[in-house]
Amino acid sequence: MFQAELGILWDSMSDHCFLESFRGRISELACQVRVALIVQQGERLRHLVEARGQMARQIVDAVADPPGHVSITRPISRTHYLTVVETPVCPSYCILTSSSCFLLQETVGAECMLWSVMGESVGEVKFLVRKLREGGMTATVMRIAKITGGRSLTARQEEVLRLAYMSGFFESPHGSSVRQLAKALGCSPSTFVRLLRIAERKVTAEKLQTGRA
Repeated sequence: MFQAELGILWDSMSDHCFLESFRGRISELACQVRVALIVQQGERLRHLVEARGQMARQIVDAVADPPGHVSITRPISRTHYLTVVETPVCPSYCILTSSSCFLLQETVGAECMLWSVMGESVGEVKFLVRKLREGGMTATVMRIAKITGGRSLTARQEEVLRLAYMSGFFESPHGSSVRQLAKALGCSPSTFVRLLRIAERKVTAEKLQTGRA
């Protein structure tokens, strides 16, 4: 498995990403904004958006401005917010799902959107970049590295584990319930628990095998 960082210039994105219209305010308010999870439900995408910084609440309010887009907003702290935003399926996501790569996260940069993606080979990452370019987007591989270890998470296991972590599920008391998280992912609570346990077992096994912190 390989993990790559891709940069996609905003000027080539047009209306491909809902975050494009907020990047000016994000830079002005000195906030960090990233999409930690994307789930497709029919013709809509649900984005788990994380905002960090002194003005994080103002960014969340700006993202929530289009009526009907935001379904959940949860403060983690005064400078850390999570919100779930629903949007139509965008062309860049369609290109991503037509490849064998999956998105780990996307981050708002000053000049470009930054994608962290995972693929089984360098060729699959290059295929994704080629398709993005064919779709009119200026995409560049900024970094690519091989992931060691044979217990890599699947895309769905990564989604479940990331959502649980970002939503405070591992805190005491729980920041979110199994039912809430399962609803956000569009699956049953029993399926969510099963996927989470598999993901936890893989991460634990790799940690014990390699001895890494």
